[in-house]
Amino acid sequence: MRYSGVQAFRHSGDRNLCPPAAWEAEARSAWNRRGFTLVELIIVLGILLMAASAAVPAFLRFQQGAQIQLAARRTMALAAEARGLAITRDTGVTLTYDRSAHGLRMTVDPPDLDTENAAAPGAMPAGESLTGDRRLLEYPLDVAVEIVQPDPSLPGELRFRPDGKASEATLSLSREGFEGVTLGLNPRTGRFHVLP
Repeated sequence: MRYSGVQAFRHSGDRNLCPPAAWEAEARSAWNRRGFTLVELIIVLGILLMAASAAVPAFLRFQQGAQIQLAARRTMALAAEARGLAITRDTGVTLTYDRSAHGLRMTVDPPDLDTENAAAPGAMPAGESLTGDRRLLEYPLDVAVEIVQPDPSLPGELRFRPDGKASEATLSLSREGFEGVTLGLNPRTGRFHVLP
């Protein structure tokens, strides 16, 4: 078999006879044609799996911690809505923890009074033709909820009055293994604030 150019020098056994630029060009073209070996692919996949095994649990912990923060923001929004309803309807509004639904239920007092539509006795208040379950803020099942009153003899509820004030209480949201959130209800303003 007859070889020409760089191949002839390579097969002659004497690399010193071949010009260095020709060997570099052939080495580059051989490298470009070369693929990854199975061992290289397994090593890269192993490194990626180790990185993923460290990142996935951290992401899950972040996501579960964010769920508590989201539940706290939704609780504050529901309390603001309850306060607004108490003021605009000139009636009391109560937020109670419903254990069977694992959520905070809003009750407008009295539920059958409709000041805007007095011709329909027993009707839902204006704009509230939806079922009562629409006024339920459900929490994730692994989040513990506790409403604490300063006086232990009082029921565990958050009560908003028509003047915008509220009962003094704290609401705690916690999850095992995570830092919980405690919200304090200011009795003079009727607004929640995050306690340290």
